[in-house]
Order: sequence, then C-alpha cells, then structure tokens
Amino acid sequence: MQNNLPSSDIFKNLRTLKETEEFLSQINNTLESLFKIKRGSFSQVLDKNMGAENAQILKKIAEEKKIDLSNHSSLEKLLFEIKQEISKVKVLKLYLAIDPTPQIIENTSSWVKENLGEDVVLDIERDETILGGAIISFDGQYKDFSLRKTLDEIFKSKRNEVFALIK
Repeated sequence: MQNNLPSSDIFKNLRTLKETEEFLSQINNTLESLFKIKRGSFSQVLDKNMGAENAQILKKIAEEKKIDLSNHSSLEKLLFEIKQEISKVKVLKLYLAIDPTPQIIENTSSWVKENLGEDVVLDIERDETILGGAIISFDGQYKDFSLRKTLDEIFKSKRNEVFALIK
C-alpha cells in the first residue's frame, strides 16, 4: 500500500463496520487530545482514548515506522495515515434472520478476510423476514441465499399442485 502502513495490523481487529467506526472515533478523539496534552505524554492519552489492543497496535506501528511518541506532528501524520487507510475499507453487507453470536462474527470475518481481503469488514443486519440463511451484498453483487427465497421458489414451481390439493 502507498503509505507503507502494516495494514494487517490495522485491519486485524476490525471485523465489523461498527468496530471500524468505533476505531475511527477513537483515532479522532486521540487527534483532538494531541492539542491538549503536554509533550511526551502521548502514550498515556493513547491508552486513555483507545482500547488496550488498539493502543498496542498503534504503538507497534509507530515503533515499526520509527516514530517518536513524544513528537506530536509525526504522531498526527501517522493517525491521519491510519484514518486514510481505514477509509479504503470495503463493506460486505450481510442480512441474517438472527443476531449473530460473537463466534459467528469471528468465523465469518476470518473467512471473509482470508477469501476477499483483509480490508473487508462486515455490516450485519438482522432481518427476520428471510427466515434463515443469508442475503449478501458485496462489491456491486447481490446474492440471496435465504430460506424465504427458497420457499418462494418451491411454492412457485409447485403452485398448481398446491392449489389442486386445496380444491
């Protein structure tokens, strides 16, 4: 990638659109705090504004890029680079009949990152009308693997038989 950020570190913990938005919010809060802190206390602000895991990722990236945590302008530049990298995220919209468990989110995200790219996050929405299965929208494509669609297709193909039984 152009700005040489270790993208896998950035996107590793960003499984869903909600997590991505929260991470961006944490970065924005951290950027705002840069103007309020004294020189050299950025590490404390980072720990305060970011979750522990995200703070560690940012510290690791700063270390890899040899950025001094007490240099505000370098840190500001790094945070803007990270925001720019995150803005390139691709979203896979997933409609499910249930609220997914953390394990379902983790497994689905792992599969998506392995097969579609590390910069893809899930936007999961509950839609009980699909009854089961999933509807997927990604990169201009829409696939309906829902139970509702399957039942509709069966009913359409067997419609005459069903009406014959009713008569």
